[in-house]
Amino acid sequence: AVDVSKDAAGMTARRFPATVSPKKRIEGRTNQDTDPSETGTTTPAVHVDIAVANAKAILPFADDSVSVVVSIFAPRDTSELHRVINKKSDGNSVVVIAQPNPRHLQELRTLEVGGRGLNFVSVEEDKERRVVDGMVAAGFVLSHQQTLEGSMTLSAMDVGNLVRMGPSAFHQTESSEHVLAELDKLEDFDVSV
Repeated sequence: AVDVSKDAAGMTARRFPATVSPKKRIEGRTNQDTDPSETGTTTPAVHVDIAVANAKAILPFADDSVSVVVSIFAPRDTSELHRVINKKSDGNSVVVIAQPNPRHLQELRTLEVGGRGLNFVSVEEDKERRVVDGMVAAGFVLSHQQTLEGSMTLSAMDVGNLVRMGPSAFHQTESSEHVLAELDKLEDFDVSV
């Protein structure tokens, strides 16, 4: 499995530097046939059961070497995923993508405290179609698609953590930070997921 968030990639590379090394590709060669002296690393090629990588960059895996990719609310380079996914496994390789729909966290998008609101990255109405079209254009075949929706109750602290852990964290303003500071004065929230 591959978790494709940039932060998770960095954290894992720091935590497991001997087993997961984001070696660069040189002249179109994969990590397994790259001489360590060319990359400045001595990390040997190893079998990795689970790895974390930034899927918007060149993935540190050989062509056709990954059986399962999981992308959760993260951007991805579809051609790079197609390069690393094992196409020789008789249909046993899979890419799973979880993405928000326009109703995701809608209650927080409209939340106001003292006339101020939070800033969230929007989810376009046609995002689902664009993701599927992009994967198909890269050579993947859609085998199953399912919409999962629900709601959950979050405490004010949970809401603050949720806002700060996702891409919307980079879009908060002084005004929306004021809203986050005032959340603990409010009751729990029911939020669409």
